[in-house]
Amino acid sequence: MPEDDEFVRPQDDPRHREAVEAAIAAYRAEHPPVNCWVETPYHLDLYLGGRRWAHVAIEDAEVTLFDETGDVVSTFPYLQSESAYEVVERRLGVGRIEEVRDESDEGGGAPDPSLRRLEEQEARDFREQHGGSGEALYYLRQAVSGLEKFSVSLPENEKESLALLCDAATALEAGEPRAARVMVARALSLPEDKSFSWGVARRHCVRALAVTERDIDAGL
Repeated sequence: MPEDDEFVRPQDDPRHREAVEAAIAAYRAEHPPVNCWVETPYHLDLYLGGRRWAHVAIEDAEVTLFDETGDVVSTFPYLQSESAYEVVERRLGVGRIEEVRDESDEGGGAPDPSLRRLEEQEARDFREQHGGSGEALYYLRQAVSGLEKFSVSLPENEKESLALLCDAATALEAGEPRAARVMVARALSLPEDKSFSWGVARRHCVRALAVTERDIDAGL
């Protein structure tokens, strides 16, 4: 089949991308973000007084806060049991910011309140299924499952991480969160090969460590 006849998804057409980006830029120019959330695929930003104060990397489960000059103040994970919106607002000590703009291809930059409602519902659903002491174990099992799919081709350091995470899950099941914490921290400290499998597993590990530390502090 000639190259010109190859199927191209509409969203991959350069002309479509240019049109989408132009529409979003036009909306921003007419309605600059002042006090609102801006959601793009895999990212979320909070603007207050026209300045960006927070960035959420959804795929990495990581929140970054900025000061008034734009410098990074802190970076920390957020959990599937939490709403990223609420986590950031609570950390910054601000009330609920209702406006959420959708800068996806479909949204064009316009406000869409359903984005936040959906994310908050997903957090509630997660808490109902994996709340309490079962949350850390859920994350560890997800990390282990993902790495095991690539176990034959994993580099040695990721095989070591997989073994540590399996032992950490066993420790949690045995009611030994402190031992599990040590193992997860060790897995996260090993050199990274930036592989896809570890990138996904790492997100679950960071969350498992955060929850395990929270549960230990709470005496669970």
